[in-house]
Amino acid sequence: MSKNKKLIEFENSNSTPIQNIPLLREWIDSCYHDATTSKNKEKSYKILEEVSKIFRNNKKFLLNKLGKQDFCTKDSANRRLYCWQFNIESLGVFWIITAPERGSSIEVDILDNKEEEFCLLFKEKIRQILELELI
Repeated sequence: MSKNKKLIEFENSNSTPIQNIPLLREWIDSCYHDATTSKNKEKSYKILEEVSKIFRNNKKFLLNKLGKQDFCTKDSANRRLYCWQFNIESLGVFWIITAPERGSSIEVDILDNKEEEFCLLFKEKIRQILELELI
């Protein structure tokens, strides 16, 4: 059985988790800061809910919204991971990787010298995909 082209692309990429990209880490940190310093508790809870939506198990939501995953793979604990791939124009690519037992992670592969442009478009795309309104 031949491997899915998108799986091969993912395996051969220089992907890194979003937490390791300074501009994206700052975005997540600023959302947490806004939630913890807001005097409006309802808004704080909504912000935290949106941030957690990025990292929780999104398999069912993504299947309903986007349809079948682009490919599946396994992690070091042999859990099945469902993966969707998204291209950001000519700036790079990212993958949303999710599984019921582990939550979600997002891996990015940014082309050289394109980090700032990629991060701006990435945030917009994540807001659109996960239907985020406040972050």
